[in-house]
Amino acid sequence: MNKPLFILLSIMIVVLIGCAGNNKTNNKLIGILYVSGNEPFTHLSLHSNDDKYYKIECSDSLTIELWKLQGKTIELSLDELKEFDKLNIAVVNGYSVKDSE
Repeated sequence: MNKPLFILLSIMIVVLIGCAGNNKTNNKLIGILYVSGNEPFTHLSLHSNDDKYYKIECSDSLTIELWKLQGKTIELSLDELKEFDKLNIAVVNGYSVKDSE
């Protein structure tokens, strides 16, 4: 009788740990891409559709691609979203350009 209880508890723990690691509910962000800051400290940013501003962090190759899309509406695929009081950071792994409306 102890063995079935142990197996049930083990399964529940594995399921809970797996669900806790997958708590990203929204992995997309849509908005207008722009460059902010002053030379030589500029960085890519996004003004999202929900009226928030995000600093974009991504690989160098992706930065080069995004730099050419200033002023366009894009959808970012996110690895992570860090939201603070006055600074929001979007860690990006991909994008797609949205049609102008």
